[in-house]
Order: sequence, then C-alpha cells, then structure tokens
Amino acid sequence: MALITINALQTTLQTTRETLLSAADGDGIVSRDDFQRLLEQTEDAMEKAFLDYFYNFLIKLEDRPNVRVTREVIDNGIEFITKEIMPNFEVKLRFTQKTNQKIAQINALAFPIAEELLKITDYRQTLSPREVSEQIGEYTGALFFDDLGSEAATPIASFFLEHSSPDLSPKSFVEALGLNPDEPKGIVSRFEPADLILQHFIDKHNEELAPKARAVVELMEENLSDLTVIVLGEEYTPVYESNHPVYVVGIGLNGNLAGFESTVIWT
Repeated sequence: MALITINALQTTLQTTRETLLSAADGDGIVSRDDFQRLLEQTEDAMEKAFLDYFYNFLIKLEDRPNVRVTREVIDNGIEFITKEIMPNFEVKLRFTQKTNQKIAQINALAFPIAEELLKITDYRQTLSPREVSEQIGEYTGALFFDDLGSEAATPIASFFLEHSSPDLSPKSFVEALGLNPDEPKGIVSRFEPADLILQHFIDKHNEELAPKARAVVELMEENLSDLTVIVLGEEYTPVYESNHPVYVVGIGLNGNLAGFESTVIWT
C-alpha cells in the first residue's frame, strides 16, 4: 500500500469539504435532502461510504439537537481532526498500538473517523490494476526475468487480467486466462508468494537497469495485494515444451490482476 502522508490526509479533508459544500445550493447549509442527492450522484462506492460516514460524524461531533450541517459545522469537524487527531498520527498506513490508544482517548468519535480517513486516503492514492500495468509497461524495456531455475533470462512484458474472483487461486487465475485447469496447459506448477522473487528481480539487474526494476516492484507493492508468482505447465512435459509462461501478479482494488509476465526455460 502507498505511504500516507499528513498532506494527503489534509487533501482528503479539503476535497470532502468542497464536495459537501457543492451540495449546499449556495446557502452554505447541506440539508439531509441536499446530502441524499449528493449520495445519489456519487457513483464510487468507497467515496459514497466515506461521505456518508463523514456527514454523520459532523452531526455527532456537534452533539446538539436538530443541528444543521453548515459551513461552520464542516469547518469545526475538520479543525477537530486537524488539531486533535492528526498530531497523533504516525505517517504510515497503519496505526501502532500506542497511536491507537492516544487517538481513542481523545473522543469516542476520534478513532473511528481516523480509520475512515486513512482508508479513503489510501483508496484515492492507489492506482487501478490497469493503471499499474500501463505504468509497468513504461519500464519494461530491457528488463528480464531470470529465476526459478530458468536456464536463460527472458524479457518481461506488462500484464493485466480481468479477474472476477475475490481471491487469487490457481483455479481462478487459469480460468481468467481462458484455460481449462483440468487440461495440461492449465496445470499450475508453481503458485507461491512473490516477495523473494521480486527482490531477486531487482538484484539480477545491473546498476543501470536496477532502478527500473525497483520501480516496477514498488508499483506492485504500493498498489496491489497478494503478490504471487505463477508458472503454467508441469516441469519436463511436452505441453509447453521447454518454455513455461510465468506471471508475477497481484490483486488490485477491483479484483483485477496486474504485474508482469515472462517465461521460464526448463529443458
């Protein structure tokens, strides 16, 4: 996941403020009707969920009957987060236990809104799998894969795959490729975490190419989960002859896959 900075959190708050006020019909008051229309116009589910949470957080924070969400109420909520909660943030994706305790002691509303703020900020910073694949494509020239006992280094290419299963498994991957997992070409001979493979991928490139290899790895680590290396075809069988497809991929926000592909040579 991407590193979350205080500036990124502040940007999230300001964007949310502007979004809420855009629904206020020019009077600076976001009524429940105004807000409902805003939610109906918001297509992204994560954005909609955060707006809903934030709007109700503002009302609870005011703690007074029949409060209306005015520009002042919105600014009060942002000031509370900025001055009371943010000084206790550590600039990283997850809280430490010590940070959790500090924020929880501020106010009963503090820790939940801190979690939601981190979640939506991370979501906004994260690239889609297709964007990850496109950016990897900008680095792939002259990069190669030489691991898993391959008898030669082979060029890599960026990879993107629409993947409808919520979890990455040998069966779901093969079926997403349009192969039959019960046939020889759909047999998965390697399916394992890619952490060590990705480190080797950087190390095997020379001083000139290593920065590009590192950029590929960082794109994957910051925007994808469940990074996995997958090799198709049993070893020493004629179905792929000596060249076996290898994929180093991860799951993106929408379940689709991105990474790079290459070949391992086993004779």
